Amino acid sequence: MGATALTPLSFMDAKAFSHLKATTRGEFVGIGVELSMEKETIRIVASLNGGPAAQAGLRAGDVIVAVNGRTTTDHRAWPE
Repeated sequence: MGATALTPLSFMDAKAFSHLKATTRGEFVGIGVELSMEKETIRIVASLNGGPAAQAGLRAGDVIVAVNGRTTTDHRAWPE
């Protein structure tokens, strides 16, 4: 699917879906947010109700400025 934006008419073909299932085992990890990045600003677009981010009080529109004590401009803080 690449880095293109999804629309309500977006779909995943069978091969991509099989790859997704194989690589995630149907499980997803993370803090339960959809993020956008503009230059070096990471903004929460949406937060999964009841997810770890929502439980911590993070909401759509919030900007993430640090991860584990490192600023988000420090790319070493980003997961591989």
